[in-house]
Amino acid sequence: MRFGAPLGSNVGNGGIYEMKKALSLILALTLCLGLAVPALATERPNAWFPAYWIDSDKEVTEQIMDTWNNSPVMMWSFPADTTFSFDNSKATYFTVFIYKENSNGDGRELVCDLGASGDFALINGTRYCVETLNDGEWYDTQYVVAGRDSNDGSAPAESLETEDVYLLGDGTSTRMAPGVYWDAPFTGTSTETVFGKEVTVWHFPANAKIALDDWSYRVSMQVVSFSDEDGDGIKEEISYLSGDDIGTTPSTLGYADTVYIMEIYENGYDPDSDTYSSAFLKRYYIRLDEDPTVSAWAKEEISAARSAGLIPDLTGAPGMQDTITREQFAELIVNYLNVLRVYVPDGDTSFVDCDNPAVLMAASAGIVNGVGNNKFDPNTTTNREQIATMIYRAIKYVESLRDQNPATKEGSIAKYTDKSAVSDWAVEGVGVLAANGIMKGTSDTTLSPKNPCTVEQSIILIYRLFEAYFAD
Repeated sequence: MRFGAPLGSNVGNGGIYEMKKALSLILALTLCLGLAVPALATERPNAWFPAYWIDSDKEVTEQIMDTWNNSPVMMWSFPADTTFSFDNSKATYFTVFIYKENSNGDGRELVCDLGASGDFALINGTRYCVETLNDGEWYDTQYVVAGRDSNDGSAPAESLETEDVYLLGDGTSTRMAPGVYWDAPFTGTSTETVFGKEVTVWHFPANAKIALDDWSYRVSMQVVSFSDEDGDGIKEEISYLSGDDIGTTPSTLGYADTVYIMEIYENGYDPDSDTYSSAFLKRYYIRLDEDPTVSAWAKEEISAARSAGLIPDLTGAPGMQDTITREQFAELIVNYLNVLRVYVPDGDTSFVDCDNPAVLMAASAGIVNGVGNNKFDPNTTTNREQIATMIYRAIKYVESLRDQNPATKEGSIAKYTDKSAVSDWAVEGVGVLAANGIMKGTSDTTLSPKNPCTVEQSIILIYRLFEAYFAD
């Protein structure tokens, strides 16, 4: 899931970059296909853009993520038993055709010329494409469905089952019927407003993993984050689709301060027509709890790093404020290279005290070294100058393969009063990271190179480097 590689650690790689691309694609489709909220005609409070309207007592309930011919689209959801009517005053210019999906392999079939018929009653649960022409030329396309609220998926408690399963590892898991499992019990519910609608939101631990247990189902995600984009002091809802569906590989989602709209579909196959279908079954609203081990100052960047896929499962499952070990940092840096889709050779190095594949790969790439006598000393904790040096080696490794270097400013530690405390072998790496804003001083004048480096500090350094690669 990336939201595929998850949005978080292992669901898929390239989280923030992929999510930015996904968001850009959705925005582009929105502009091209006319999916923006229609401008309502002033003469009728229930008019719908640009030449038709709905029943006087019906309003759009929300935009939902759905599929049209197995492609993801944003679809307008109407109440059950909605009727569309043509605006005869626009007949000189506009023509409105309504299509539904068919099973003949060519995608759609015309079910109504709205101007000729006068009105059209939507069949509840059927997905439609409404296409408007202006003087015979394409003008606008909308996707609509009615009656979905009757199976909304703000499900009652009995629809969630807590049971012992082994799909996601030993222990208690939560099943969201049908076919979706979490590796932890849900922690509670809340009532929240999402897109103007009051819904039940199910809460799970920050690092809970989710997986599909049966490929006869499909699970898609819509991300609803909250941000004060226009600077008016009010956080608005921002919605975009995830890059991929949830798969059978257990994965985390990502942001804690986010509502995920999870929709479950049942896949079908008709052997007579050799066609596939995907029928909507249920919708859930999900929110992840905050990780209690994350420091207050680190929450925003840790959340973004998790979304970018930069936080893999680390050996020993350390807390965010624990000092990171050499082995754990090797896991972080190799995962980072995987997110960048940078080739990392299989380890041709071996150590007598560590056979972790991430360690061997990082050693083969020249990012980490042994400590002598063919040992790696995986459990030894690290400090700031050691982490800076390994990150600098990773920068040079990527540059050698891609001719890309996000840290182009010349390194210098001259302004720091404790520069003499930096080991000679660490001066270059510490200086480059400090000059390029990847590693910040512990004050305006100190680096504290021998201070221990925690898990969250290490993740944030890697996240800043990741951001630097995709900076404008």
